[in-house]
Amino acid sequence: AAAEATVLAPRMKTRAAWSASAPRWTPDIADAALGVVVHHTATTNSYACSQVPAIMRSIQRSHMGGNGWNDIGYNYLIDRCGVIWEGRAGGLTKAVIGAHASGFNTSTVGVSLIGTFASVRPTAAARAALQRLIAWRMDVAHIAPTGKMALTARTSDKFALGSRVVARAVSGHRDLFPSACPGAVTYRDLNAFARAAWPLGGIKVANVTRGFVLADPATGAVGSVTMRAVANQRDGQLRIRLQRRSDGAVLHDVSLVGNVIATTWRPAEGAAPIPVWDLRMRIDATSATGQVARPVDESLGYWNAAPGFEVATPPAASVHPGGVDTSNDQLRLSYTLQQPARVGAWFYDPAAGTWVATSVSSAQQDPTGGIPRELVISVPDELPDGTWELRVGNEDDRAPARSMRRYAVTVAREA
Repeated sequence: AAAEATVLAPRMKTRAAWSASAPRWTPDIADAALGVVVHHTATTNSYACSQVPAIMRSIQRSHMGGNGWNDIGYNYLIDRCGVIWEGRAGGLTKAVIGAHASGFNTSTVGVSLIGTFASVRPTAAARAALQRLIAWRMDVAHIAPTGKMALTARTSDKFALGSRVVARAVSGHRDLFPSACPGAVTYRDLNAFARAAWPLGGIKVANVTRGFVLADPATGAVGSVTMRAVANQRDGQLRIRLQRRSDGAVLHDVSLVGNVIATTWRPAEGAAPIPVWDLRMRIDATSATGQVARPVDESLGYWNAAPGFEVATPPAASVHPGGVDTSNDQLRLSYTLQQPARVGAWFYDPAAGTWVATSVSSAQQDPTGGIPRELVISVPDELPDGTWELRVGNEDDRAPARSMRRYAVTVAREA
C-alpha cells in the first residue's frame, strides 16, 4: 500500500528453524548499530538448501565450544539459496553485540554468507538477499549504507587500541581485521551492494544529526537546537518537528521537498526557558507516491548530568552472599531527583566496553525534592563473579554515559 512504512523486513528463518542452542547468557546490546560487516563462513559451497540448518548448528558449536563464545558470532547468515537466517540471539532489530569482528563487534551488524568466496561469486539469490537485508537493517538504524561509520578499536589486531576508525557503513571483515574474509570476490562487490541497498524498498530517512547550545548550563535551558537528516529520494517531502516531551507541544515544524533537510530553532525572546531533557525530535519523510518512511522519534539528549540526579548514599562495594544462589542479593542506594527522569542501574565491563547486565530499567520517576528515595538493585543471576562497574543514572542518557554515577562492585558468590 502507498501509505505503508518503507522497507519491510525481508523474510527470514528464525533460530527455531535451525534448532539453535540457547546462548550461555543474556546477549549484550549496544546503544546503536552504525553499519554492517560482511563475512563468509569459509565453508563449502556445495550444499543443498535442506542441509543449511545442520551447517548452522555446526558453526554455532564451533563458535561456542571451540571459541568459547556466548552464541554463534554472526547476527544473520545467508545461504546459497537466498534464505536469510537469524543468527545470534537477542532481537532482530536490536543492536545485539556479536562476535564476528574482533575489536569492532560493538555497534556493527555481522552478516555472513555461507560458503567460501575467494574466487567464486555468491549466487544471484544470495546477493539479492544480502542487498535486501542491508536495505532493511540499515533503515531500522537510520544509516545510509553508502556512507561511513566511526568506530573505536577495542583490540589492537589491526588498529591501535582505543583509536578512532572510520570505515564504510557496509564494510568487509578485512577492513577491520587482518583477514581475507569475506573473500576477494565478495569484497569487490561491497560498494555495489551498498549502492543497490540505498534506494531499495522505498523512501528512507538516515544519517540524522542534532546539536544544541545551552542558554543556562546551571538549569539546562536551551538557547538553540540544530537538526539535520538526509533521505534517499529527491522528490519526497522531509519534515522535522521539535516537541516538548512533557506535553507534546510543537515548538518548531519545518518541511521541504528534497533529500536534505537542516534547521535551527531558537526560543522566542522572553519565552519561558525549556530544559534540554524536555525536548524530543521527530523526522518524517513521504515519497511523491505517498509512501511513508520509518520515522525518527527520539529525545534530544541531556546536556551534562541527569536532571538533578544525585546519589545520597552510595551502594556497597561488594556482594559476598556466601552461596551459589544470588537471586535475592541486592545492592541499595538512596538518591534525589529534581526533574522527571527514568533511573536505571547497569553492570558494565570497562575492559570490553560492554553492558554486562541490566538490573533496573524503571518507568519515569517523579522528582523527590530534598527527600531521598531508595533504589534497590538486584544482582542478576547471569552476572559472572568478578569486579564490575555499576552505573546508575538517567536511562535516557545511557549512551554517552554523561549522567552516570559509577561504582566498582565486586561480586563473589562464595565468600
